[in-house]
Formats: sequence, C-alpha cells, structure tokens
Amino acid sequence: MNLLATPPICEQSILSKQTKTPIPQTCDGKRAEALLDIVYLDLTGPEDVPTLGGCIYVMNIIDNYLSFPWGFTLKKKSDTSQVFQDWKT
Repeated sequence: MNLLATPPICEQSILSKQTKTPIPQTCDGKRAEALLDIVYLDLTGPEDVPTLGGCIYVMNIIDNYLSFPWGFTLKKKSDTSQVFQDWKT
C-alpha cells in the first residue's frame, strides 16, 4: 500500500463544493416616481398543462415604483385587456 499516492479526483465532490457568487441587485434606467408610471406586463402560454380551473395563459404584472409582482391565470389570451384594466383600477 502506497501512502504517498494521490487519491483519484472525484468530479462530483468538486462540483458539490462550489459556491455561487451573488448577483448584485441593480436597476438600470429610469425608475418610476409614482404608481403606474412604468408597468411591465408579460403574457406566457399556452401552457401544456392547464390549471384545475382550465387556465392555460399566465400574465405577470410588475409596477416599477413598487417592484411588486402580480400573477394572473387566464383561460383565453383575449382576457388580458380586461384583467389588466381590473388590476389597474
């Protein structure tokens, strides 16, 4: 038995010990000065698996002033305008 031999390299052990560097929270560009000044809306779908209520679209809204996200599920893409108007009100 050779005690000076180098042990084999275990790639899984090396990968599991790696750490992630945190991503700094920065906001480039103009920041909203009041509610509803800048609003981001993202509509995705149709999803492969519908919700229990039959919704296949997801609409996400973020108000730049609050940086708070809202999520809505929709049955039809055409519901987007009404849901946005209700949210805005």
